[in-house]
Amino acid sequence: MDLVAADVDLDSLADAGRLEAPDAIDAADVSVLLDNALATLSPADRLLIKLRFEDELPMPEIARQLGFPTRFHAYRRLTRVLAALRPAVQRVVMRDAIA
Repeated sequence: MDLVAADVDLDSLADAGRLEAPDAIDAADVSVLLDNALATLSPADRLLIKLRFEDELPMPEIARQLGFPTRFHAYRRLTRVLAALRPAVQRVVMRDAIA
């Protein structure tokens, strides 16, 4: 058996789970921004976002849980909610592009 990894110094590999200081600050900024933007949504819309992106439920299940007639109604609502959040995210992207 060829042990290719035997010659690799493991200490020289970057830790993908660890953010460098500037990246950590940017991630914290984005997190605060998203929390603030999500706080402007109605409770139902926040739940929709949570079920889709945090709980990773499929849209048919989300539609059932939230009482949408079909998954397509849930998709349309999700599209509108994400469109409402987009300007806040774009402000951060533009700010970072200028800096």
